[in-house]
Amino acid sequence: MKKLFLSILFLVASSEYITAQTITQKVTKEVCDCLNQTNIEGKDASTITDAFQSCFMKGAMPSFMELVKEMGIEGDFSKESTKMGREMGQKLAIVLIKDCPVAMTWFAKMSNKGQVAEENKPEIITFDGKFSGTFKGIKNNNYTFLNFKDASGDEVNLIWLQKFEGDELLLNDKESTLKAKNLQAKWRTIELYDYKTKKYQSFKEIVGLVIE
Repeated sequence: MKKLFLSILFLVASSEYITAQTITQKVTKEVCDCLNQTNIEGKDASTITDAFQSCFMKGAMPSFMELVKEMGIEGDFSKESTKMGREMGQKLAIVLIKDCPVAMTWFAKMSNKGQVAEENKPEIITFDGKFSGTFKGIKNNNYTFLNFKDASGDEVNLIWLQKFEGDELLLNDKESTLKAKNLQAKWRTIELYDYKTKKYQSFKEIVGLVIE
């Protein structure tokens, strides 16, 4: 009789454990299926995080109290729901990493929150000043300079060191076509080392050119 009683207790305990594990497995599968069905290619970390939270809520919230009980999370739900939800999320994330291969990809992409996907990130051009005027020509004196006359009649020389927005207007001997046009140029201040004087010199580097 005693053995029978102990056997019954064991079966009851095992049944409760299996049921609890089944809830976790069910939720994990639902969240994982949602992650697999959601396309995050080329999306930024903030968008991916929102999509993950949506999958998590759909899978976990219907079984929230069962999961909380299973995971041994204690607290008054009416007062500590945020804390309990956070703790449950952390524990469920561990299960996802173990049982849902795609979850690691999601977590890696979410860790870059606030950053735009590199391939979609626009180049930000900074400049210190701009002016409108006419193009006078190109000078070459150790460096290549673009010579302008601004709206007030002053001469402005901008050093040309690298590709910039609008440089196609000057490539392939096109500069002669610009001399009758009003232009707007943007520049930034840089310092270059002059070996002859053994000093750094300040220059205005052209970073943008458009026809007005």
